[in-house]
Amino acid sequence: MISYFNSLKSFIENFVYQVTIDNFIFKLHYKVTASMLALFSIIGTLNQFVGDPIDCLDHPQINSQLLDEYCWIHSTFIDHSKMNGTMGVHFPAPGIVNHRDGEGETFKVTYYPFVCLVHFLMACLLCIPYWIWMLWENGIVKGWVQQLRSPVIAEETKKDEINRLVQAYKKRFKNNNIYAWIYLFCEFLNCLGVILVIYLLDIFLGYKFYNYGFEIWKFSTNKTEVNPMIELFPTVTQCIYRKYGPTGTIEKLSTLCVLPLNIINGRVYAFLWFWLVIVEILSIMSFLYRIATFCFKWVRRCSLRARATFINGEDINWIIKECKVGDWFFLLLLAKNMEHLAFKEFISSFKKALPTDKISSQSHV
Repeated sequence: MISYFNSLKSFIENFVYQVTIDNFIFKLHYKVTASMLALFSIIGTLNQFVGDPIDCLDHPQINSQLLDEYCWIHSTFIDHSKMNGTMGVHFPAPGIVNHRDGEGETFKVTYYPFVCLVHFLMACLLCIPYWIWMLWENGIVKGWVQQLRSPVIAEETKKDEINRLVQAYKKRFKNNNIYAWIYLFCEFLNCLGVILVIYLLDIFLGYKFYNYGFEIWKFSTNKTEVNPMIELFPTVTQCIYRKYGPTGTIEKLSTLCVLPLNIINGRVYAFLWFWLVIVEILSIMSFLYRIATFCFKWVRRCSLRARATFINGEDINWIIKECKVGDWFFLLLLAKNMEHLAFKEFISSFKKALPTDKISSQSHV
């Protein structure tokens, strides 16, 4: 029983005092956006394999299950040139007409069976920068601050851990630039990843996702336009079943199919469009800010002052003067994860323990 409570205590402490090796914008990619896409994939998979993702009207010459499977595999379609009109007067449903090959603007709903798989792959794609950073970081910060995260720590233990930290950081001092540049590269991959997701979804949806959000906004302000959700995610489509007739000629049998999952897909992709645009804007801003911290010392000073408000101005100026950009970045991560007083004592002890040959009168990048 005691071991059970100790395990529970350890789990709660690890959750509450979780080590942070990135920032909020970075987490938007692998924690929020990727998790949402994975959730959409799971929900879609359940609806697809537990429910009935396609239901075509029965035809006297074809088995209903065979017809559903045929239209599921070979895809259904609508005619985009026949979207305007009154349903029940001009057509049974938007885009449903007496179809002839080579006429109209046929839009095949080929994406329909693969939505769940694509959501999962996009979630994995957005996690790649985080996986790269995790592999490179390799738990370094966690190993350093493991005993200094909690605000409740014995004074003797804290002193020993700070001394250990000082000795370890002396070995890394002025050798952290690659560490920081890898993080910057991963932030760049975050920006690139969202753009790549938008581009791949645009291809997946027949080059109609790129302007999907704009079209929804236009429709919301002008109701005379065609609803872009119905245009891209129709719930009623047409399917042509081809078979040999009695004389050996090919017969075409047309039927209507209901795609119930598109009721969800249309709204999911509308949300995704606006969400991805917001995440991309925030990611670019975060990346530009990171570049500014790498290039300008006054930006690094402001960033560290905002994070470590408990450090006096003299110590902050010393850090900015003596530390390269990689050293500053590593200290910033330590400040995020250490108890405030412990970090303050660490900086003070490190200044005293640093050999004079490692202190320069000139600033370094």
